[in-house]
This record gives sequence, C-alpha cells and structure tokens, in this order.
Amino acid sequence: MRKFLSASLRRGIAWRRVFLLAAYISAIVLLPLTVGMGNWMYKALVSADPLQPPAYSGALPAPPAPDPGKKIAVVVVGTEGAEIGDTLEAYEILARSGAFNVYSIAPQRTVLPLVPGPQPGASTLDFVPHFSFAEYDALVGRPPDLIVVPALANYSPQHDAVVLDWIRGHFGPNTTLFGICIGDEVLADTGLLAGHTATASDIQVFPYVQAHEPNARWLPNLRYYDDGSIITSEALTTGIDATLHVVDRFAGRARVLEVAREIGYTDTEVLDDARFNDQSGNEILKTMLTAGFEGPKQQLGVLLYDGVTELGASGIVDPLEGSYAARTSFIAPERKIIRSANGFLFVPRYSFDTAPTVDRVLVAPGENAWAKNEVIAAWSAFKPQRPVEDIYQNVGPGEMAYDASFADIARTRNGSLARGIATELVYAGAPQVPAATGPVAEVLTALMISFMGAAFVFAATHRRSPRRVCLWQIPQPA
Repeated sequence: MRKFLSASLRRGIAWRRVFLLAAYISAIVLLPLTVGMGNWMYKALVSADPLQPPAYSGALPAPPAPDPGKKIAVVVVGTEGAEIGDTLEAYEILARSGAFNVYSIAPQRTVLPLVPGPQPGASTLDFVPHFSFAEYDALVGRPPDLIVVPALANYSPQHDAVVLDWIRGHFGPNTTLFGICIGDEVLADTGLLAGHTATASDIQVFPYVQAHEPNARWLPNLRYYDDGSIITSEALTTGIDATLHVVDRFAGRARVLEVAREIGYTDTEVLDDARFNDQSGNEILKTMLTAGFEGPKQQLGVLLYDGVTELGASGIVDPLEGSYAARTSFIAPERKIIRSANGFLFVPRYSFDTAPTVDRVLVAPGENAWAKNEVIAAWSAFKPQRPVEDIYQNVGPGEMAYDASFADIARTRNGSLARGIATELVYAGAPQVPAATGPVAEVLTALMISFMGAAFVFAATHRRSPRRVCLWQIPQPA
C-alpha cells in the first residue's frame, strides 16, 4: 500500500510545471536582484578608494600655539583616520564659535584618510592632524575642555587601544566628552559612560553600546543627549545639531544662532527639541537597489584651494559618495597641504597631473574668492575641454553644501534618491529635499532584465527538438 501511494503521489505531481514555474520565478525575480546586487557590490566595494593614503613627502607645518583666552577642544581621530562628516562638522562649528582653540589630534602626526560615512573606502581627501598625542602633551600639557570623538576608521578596542587610553587619561574634572555617531562605541569602550544617560544610532550602534556599556542608560530617537560631562549624538549629520548644542551651552544662544546662519543651517529648532523618528534604516535598502540598477558612477573632480570650508568638503562627500551615484576625486594644482578657512589641514590625493579622467569638475565652497578663482583659472588652462561647474556658489547663509549636493543628485539622478540619501544621513532638512521624480530609469532597467530572463526561459522550454530519422527511412542506393 505504501509503495502504491508513493507511486500515485509521484504521478500526481506535475514536475515539469513545477520546474517551469521555478525557472520563471528565478528569471523574473532572482535574476534582476542578482544583477542589481552585483552592480551595487562593485560600486560599494570593488571601486572604493583605498584607505591607505599615498606617500606624502611634503613638510608638515609646526603644531599651532593655543590662544590662552580660549578653551581647548580636540577632535580625536584613530590610527587610520575618521569619518569625514563627524570630524569636519564638529571642527568647523566649534571653530566658528570663537570660544575654542580647535585641533585635530591623533596617535601619530602623519597623513590620515577621511572616510565617507555611508560606504567603505576613503574619500580621496586626506588630512594632517595638528598634534600627535605626544606633541599635545608636550606643547599644551593640560586636559582639553572638550574631547570630540567621531567615528574612527576601522575602529576596534584592540586596534585603537592607544586612543581609549588617551581619552581616559585626559578626561579631567572640567572636561566634557562628546561622541558623534559610531564614536559612541569608542565612548562605551572607555568605561567613562557608566552611570550616565546617552543616545546612539538605533541601526548600527545601539546593540554594540548596550553590550559594551550596560551600566549606562541608552535612549533612542534623539538627535543628541546632554548628560553634563557626557554629550552623545545619534548618527552622521546629527553631529551638526549636537555641536550647535555644545556652542549654545558654552557660548550662548545668540552666538550659536549666528554660527548656524554663517554655515547656512536653518533647522535650529533642534536646539530646543532633539526628539525625532529615525527613518534612515528604511532608506538603506532603497539606496542599494537604486544604485544596483543605475549606470556606472559619475567620476567627479573636486577642486581644492586655501580657504575651503570644512562643512563644504563633508557636504560634498557624504551625499555624493553615499548615494553611490558618484566617485569624488579631490584635486589641487599640486599635491600639498591645503589650509581650510578655519585651519584644518587637508591633503588632496591628486594633483592636476595625476588626476583620473573625470566626467564633471566641481569647485568646493569656500571663503577665499581669490584662491577659488585662481584654481578655476588654472584648471581651465590645464583642461579647457572639461569646464568647472560652481554648483556650490550659494553655500553660506541660507544654504549648506549638503543642500546643494542633494539638489544636484535630484537633478542628475532623481528626487527620490536625493530625499533618500538625506534621510539616510539623518539630515534634519531631509523632508524639504524635493522628491518629485522617482527612479524611472532604474525601474525600467529592472523590468527589462526580468523580461529578458523570462524570454530566455520561454525560448529554452519551447525549442523544438530535431525530428529523429530512423535508418529505414533513409533512402538506400539502388
């Protein structure tokens, strides 16, 4: 009886139809997903710039002398650099406040990379810290008033043990510790957050910090949280809001509103209410899928000159690199140190002679009009067939470089992607980013791949087999 039922069951299943259905599902669904994921992985991983900067033989400037009338704020970076947005947003806002001597500081004083937040690899914009740890101790010799900890590149407690030790050793009774984004993981590993209340990114950081510092109270959905000697922020551009809060606390409301006006930041309501509903996780998959069905990245050259702004640089890299729509190559007439408007020491990876072939050339926003015009003229003479676009010319009061970058993504790609990457970067102004256009070309590409896959299955399963000819049907010679 059992054999009879088994044989009947086998006869009852139309295996040919099952296999045909599976083939069509694979062609219509799995094939475009595989193609899209492969394209995205190539853009995110294979084509990423190496983290290690190329060798630099130029002389490094002497460490700066602090103004004794100002407090000291240090932005700590790791042995392999730090995230560009976390680092530069804090640096520029604190420097503009006038309340602090602001310095970047690292275990060693050497050229280090600034990495994009939303993807691996470097940004082709490197920098030189103002002090090594040893130089700071020798030349300044006192705990900072503010220690800023951004996301460190390739961070692990073992790899960056010297950073953890330095923070612990310089957290004095009058020091405020300020973590931005994945920098909150570093704070959790110092052990200094025990008994404090803090916030962190729900998506990436929350499980880590809860496991590594269970004695802290962790609150979600806050752009920042101030617990006295410890200030923490959620992720990426929430560091702008948190740093403005620091200026509000140290320099007062009138000064912080003036700083916000100078950098073009209009979402100052966060100074009174840091609550928000983090939607960034909903956009990550959408950004990946959009990138998977887009064409190749645009190759963008970005011209640097003395006087560029720090937020101008991060406002180019994180939106454009994070959308996977472009690769940014920072270029100067010569590969040498570029001093920003507030004294940050940039090192572009490329000179005019070594720059890769680019599809477009942009010029970074800044506050030195003469130097900006000089670098535009120099490029125009060097490569007149590739003119410079000044899409950041209105950056300043009323507009940030982030806003101009989102507008460019909406214009050259689509508005849905621009709104999505603004949300993914946790930008307070994301709801105001125009999103009228959708990923029409990308959807059509996915549908075309599905159609081609289905057509292949149909052709393969409906191909006529050649008719068999028996020997006795072959005409025999007379």
